[in-house]
Amino acid sequence: MNMSTIRERYAGYEADDGEPFVSDNSNPWTGGGWTPLINACHLELVAIDPDYKINRIKEKFGGLRYSFIASKDELNESMWAVTTKYESVSFSTCEICGRPGVLIETDTDWIKTACAEHARAFDI
Repeated sequence: MNMSTIRERYAGYEADDGEPFVSDNSNPWTGGGWTPLINACHLELVAIDPDYKINRIKEKFGGLRYSFIASKDELNESMWAVTTKYESVSFSTCEICGRPGVLIETDTDWIKTACAEHARAFDI
């Protein structure tokens, strides 16, 4: 997915600090392998709460973290269930290419999720 497509898809969503959510970085959140997870999560969240805000999307300890701000507190529980589902799937999905992956620890003590091919890129 290129940056103009990403900007269009998330155009109405801002981070909680009021800044536009999508940056001009070539990789605004995580490796491209998780883009389908991020997109699917976003679509499910919009179905629950069209007015939600994306707080942050990132990789942490080898998994996807999708943080949001619901427009109504009573929507939090159902929205957490959605983000938890996609965060769980990320632990078996290569962050780089989206193929099946496993958690690995790099030589620099980072934890990543990668397929056998991309695990080599992390010098394990």
